[in-house]
Amino acid sequence: MLRESPKAEQRRFLRIITGNQKKMRTWARHAPMNYLHRFSLVEAERHRVLGHTTKARDLYDQAIALAREHNYPHEEALAYELAAKFYLATGKQHVARAYMQEAWSGYAHWGAMAKARDLEACHPQLLPKTMTMTASETAIVTSTTVTTSQLSRISLDVVSVMKALQSLSSEIVLDKLLEKLMAIVMENAGAQQGFLVLQHDSGLLIQAHGVVETGDMVVLQALPIREEHGKPSPALPTALLHYVARTKEPVVLHDASHEGPFITEP
Repeated sequence: MLRESPKAEQRRFLRIITGNQKKMRTWARHAPMNYLHRFSLVEAERHRVLGHTTKARDLYDQAIALAREHNYPHEEALAYELAAKFYLATGKQHVARAYMQEAWSGYAHWGAMAKARDLEACHPQLLPKTMTMTASETAIVTSTTVTTSQLSRISLDVVSVMKALQSLSSEIVLDKLLEKLMAIVMENAGAQQGFLVLQHDSGLLIQAHGVVETGDMVVLQALPIREEHGKPSPALPTALLHYVARTKEPVVLHDASHEGPFITEP
């Protein structure tokens, strides 16, 4: 470990890393889709060693997001793993657990089951037994026909959850907190706009609304999903909302005007 090395050795290694990062920065400038996530991950590790915890935390998340955006699942899993070890070393075991579970799922999805099992052996306190897979589930993950919906049954995407927890810990003003939460949820879903609808005694009420393109965010509205005289709001599929509220089941429609039971919604 670098921190356990003599000071002179540490300085020598850091000079080598800095020189390598200069090259990586140049490559990332010309081909960010191939190198920027790698640059960010090494920077995260460098700042971890230097004790810059806030900077390291942000860079781990940046590396994860970039690796996912540019379809490097194995390096996304590696970034999750290193971030988990970073949080574990700083005493935040609940955060480390979430990141390590994402690392496990990433390796499993990629087909690196030996690596996934190694994580189980090395970090049993972070990977509950429910994460371990039966032989049939392993076959699903390693199959070339694996789908996102199949994997979602095995693991949860906790990036939004962790960002939300960080927002909760830093915000006590409800409207500001809702703005952050809406932004996080829409970012993770890739949504153009989003609504937060809550159940009240008077029915379903719109508590927040955000639009990505304009950056508009309106919170604490408590507006009914139906307009005056009982007419449905043109911005919301009210029948779908009532269906979800009643069944407690998610509904995802890739082409809502041509598929599913809600094609008549305005």
